[in-house]
Amino acid sequence: MKYKLPRQVKTCTKTLENFVNKMKNLAKEWGEENVVDKKCEAVLSKNVPSSDTRGLMSELRDSCRDVIERHFKVKVDEVCELMNDQCRNSAVKVMEFSRSEGLDRTMPPTSVSTSTRLVGCRPATPLISLDSVRGGEVSVTMCSTDKDSSCRITYQGSSLSINRSHYKKLEDLFKATNATKEKEKEKDEFNSRVWCLLKRYKMLRSSIVGTKLCQENFGLHAALPHKAFHLLHRKFHVSFECFASPFNCYFSQYCSAFPDIDCYFGSRGSFFDFKPKRGSFQANPPFSEEVMLTMADHMISLLEDSQDPLMFVIFIPDWREPMTPAITRLENTIYCTHNILLASRSHQYITGNQHLQSVTHYDAVHGTQVYVLQNDAAIDEWPISHKDMDHLRDAMSYNREWN
Repeated sequence: MKYKLPRQVKTCTKTLENFVNKMKNLAKEWGEENVVDKKCEAVLSKNVPSSDTRGLMSELRDSCRDVIERHFKVKVDEVCELMNDQCRNSAVKVMEFSRSEGLDRTMPPTSVSTSTRLVGCRPATPLISLDSVRGGEVSVTMCSTDKDSSCRITYQGSSLSINRSHYKKLEDLFKATNATKEKEKEKDEFNSRVWCLLKRYKMLRSSIVGTKLCQENFGLHAALPHKAFHLLHRKFHVSFECFASPFNCYFSQYCSAFPDIDCYFGSRGSFFDFKPKRGSFQANPPFSEEVMLTMADHMISLLEDSQDPLMFVIFIPDWREPMTPAITRLENTIYCTHNILLASRSHQYITGNQHLQSVTHYDAVHGTQVYVLQNDAAIDEWPISHKDMDHLRDAMSYNREWN
């Protein structure tokens, strides 16, 4: 149950009343009317000025926190169990599909290694230019409309769609990663891998409502605008993404969530198993407090261990009420050389479903913190100025120009 602290006292009072009513309704469903009534009365009976209504709301929320957490934990556990079952069923189907198509489950040479060997980051040409990538003829069903053209890949009655530009992008990634002499076999294997890829990420994008899958959470795979990536490559020497997927990656080198299938399209595996010694990297992690904090700890550990130039450019939401632990960690480290705030509605992201429809941008409803972490060698190798950070701010705004 969420609430916002409005500015006007009258609005605060009304919001407080609504919160109390909703809390009592929930308590009635849970059979804990007496407990919640006592907590509400204890807080509301205090003689405080009307201007301190916000404080009452915070105190009431904290007082009822144990009841809320106790009952919602059961709901969350049920949802997680359903998600686990759905993912397990999807994995079984992918395994059956792989066997029927004669696809081995071994990892190609480009799969991730957990060793601490020296890992370099070679300059890479972005696979997505500022102009849209042109699609070509494919051996799958083509669906053409006035707005967009898509490819439909079907296996045993299960059809999955992808727009033609991203199909071509995946084809380029696949060819760059897998050297196969027999072109016909390569094409068949490619289409099979794409179907598995679409199926896997469809499950990840899905949220469970009851026992049915509801397609949403497209913000899960939101990416930076292409202009921002272009600037990061040109000014910040970035050529690797720490958190991406074959669908939303801008560079041909990236880390992702599913190395068993993503590795055929250039993934180096999980970022948390990736231990580079040098290079410049971009990170736009999932907006999970646990993931962001683990990312910050991993990056700082890498910077401490490396004597070569190593740099990370990080984009995370500006969550400060309450304070996100990752923000505290990043702002207090000695490796943070630059930090800017992108105000909400002043910058944009590319939607996470970009491979299903035309690339669209949306205004970020939250502020975004941008951090640059550098060790001493990176400061000497790739000096970043305040002007560069201003250019990055402009590049995150889709309609603004920068030089």
